[in-house]
Order: sequence, then structure tokens, then C-alpha cells
Amino acid sequence: MQDENLLPSEWRQDHPHADTPHYARQVCDFLAGMTDSYALEQHRRLFDLDPLFR
Repeated sequence: MQDENLLPSEWRQDHPHADTPHYARQVCDFLAGMTDSYALEQHRRLFDLDPLFR
């Protein structure tokens, strides 16, 4: 939250400032997206195994 430049450029398109609620929401959305991707990756790893390992 303290360094706006750590967000990818597409997440900074509105040029939010670290002291605004809009910026806080963008950071939360970015992190939630990372969490979703990680969960999907883990689900694939655990349940969609390569046929070689079934």
C-alpha cells in the first residue's frame, strides 16, 4: 500500500494515490486475483493430474 509503483501498470491506470479508498480497493482486488490464481493452480495440481500419474 505504501508504494503505488509496485502494482502493475494496468492496475494503476487511474493513477490512484495511496491515501484514497479507490487505491485500497485496487490493491485488494489485485491480491484477490493472485489468491484465485493460486487456488486454481493448486486444484489443478491436486485433482487434474496428468494421465501418466493416474
